[in-house]
Amino acid sequence: RAMPPETPQRGLQMPHLYRLLRPEFVRNYAAPLCSDAFSSFIKGHDDAERHNAECRDATNHLLKVVIPSFAPKLEKQLRQYKSAHDGSIAGFKVVEAVHRRGINVRHLGVVRYHVHERNKDLRALLLLEMVARVVKNDINHLLREKMRALKVPLEEPYRRAVITYFNRLLAANEASFNFWNHSLKRKLLRKFNLAIAFKEWAQEDLKWQLTTFEDSRIDGILLLFERVSELTGLKFSPATMAEFRHTPNAWLGRGDEPLGDTD
Repeated sequence: RAMPPETPQRGLQMPHLYRLLRPEFVRNYAAPLCSDAFSSFIKGHDDAERHNAECRDATNHLLKVVIPSFAPKLEKQLRQYKSAHDGSIAGFKVVEAVHRRGINVRHLGVVRYHVHERNKDLRALLLLEMVARVVKNDINHLLREKMRALKVPLEEPYRRAVITYFNRLLAANEASFNFWNHSLKRKLLRKFNLAIAFKEWAQEDLKWQLTTFEDSRIDGILLLFERVSELTGLKFSPATMAEFRHTPNAWLGRGDEPLGDTD
């Protein structure tokens, strides 16, 4: 690895090997940092604690200085994008903007924490990106477990498993509500610190929070569906995608199983 690590988080196994500071941040940071900090490679060296302390200071600087100062700049970027695109938020690249500033995707919850509550579009976009990544991990885990159980290269069982998962995600029923507000919400907070505020956790439906855009015509669930498809590489039929894009909340009319084998 070439990049120095963040301060290791308790409960994670050897996080200094994979929770690294981004090169954009390291390049702009005031002091040089050691990529072997917190590792056994420098254990016992005279300057080991200095290297570790420098990476702790850098992590604190990222979380307490860089991200809080970046949040209003990201709000401004979205305003400028909407102004240049007739008010549309489609195509605004949240992840690219965050990465350019040297902020890791795992800190999107901290970014959202510092975005003003009145900026509904940006808060919803950040939440959508975090949920999409939790869903991506869920699907990848589901497929790995299915492959381990079946040990066969047939496509049908895996297609059916993915469809079942999406139906639980998209359907407007009690099972979907419980999935969003128990399983998905807990996974979201485990993966992204400060992903949702306490009052959002206690009072609000997580799925509903993806519909809180300033323009009520924006279908947050469609944006999530498209983003998950992009992250996972899953392909749906052109007819299904056209229906979802041109018919607002199209899955509501499809009952408890919005997706089928032909989609």
